[in-house]
Amino acid sequence: MYGYIYKTVNKNNGMCYIGKKTGMFIPCYRGSGIHLKCALRKYGRQTFTTCAIAWADSKDELNEKEKLYIRLYKELFGAIKMYNIAEGGDGGAIRFGPHTVETRNRMRKPHGPFSEEAKRNVRLAAKTRAPVTSITREKHRKSMEGRENPAKCPEAREKDRIAHLGNQNVRGRVWMHHPELGISSMVKPVEIEQRKFSGWVLGRLF
Repeated sequence: MYGYIYKTVNKNNGMCYIGKKTGMFIPCYRGSGIHLKCALRKYGRQTFTTCAIAWADSKDELNEKEKLYIRLYKELFGAIKMYNIAEGGDGGAIRFGPHTVETRNRMRKPHGPFSEEAKRNVRLAAKTRAPVTSITREKHRKSMEGRENPAKCPEAREKDRIAHLGNQNVRGRVWMHHPELGISSMVKPVEIEQRKFSGWVLGRLF
């Protein structure tokens, strides 16, 4: 015997997973499907039972039987009652199939514009976010005790400032800062001269 086909069933909701494994039957082995693993973490391994439903004498026979039983169970119970997302066999194709050119182009486009309701929900979530408690701040302060912070070292600041002078990012912008205002900003190359007349200088202010 080369291997066997097994069925893992969730006793809570009746959903099942069809898989294959080489060697002798291992009752405690539940499977390796992505959706199945999520269900195992959610419900616990004790909620699932596994039984062997077919055997095979070769690799090809095992692959064919896995595809056969997955197709059979989908026809009998529907894909919605199964944890399988592939057709089986050697790394079987996902049942949804490959994305079309139209779908890929649509996925490349930026999302949005967002609705007013979506924006309102984001703002509400930001306002209702739990604040950092004094206990958390104290824990962070104690964890940082005795550590040397390079950002507070004048030599390190000067070294970083020199390294960032005229340093361009991927969009071609450069760091500039205003000594009197104490702010830094990335500006386009065409705006550099105009900023200089307003008191801005090259480099990032730390």
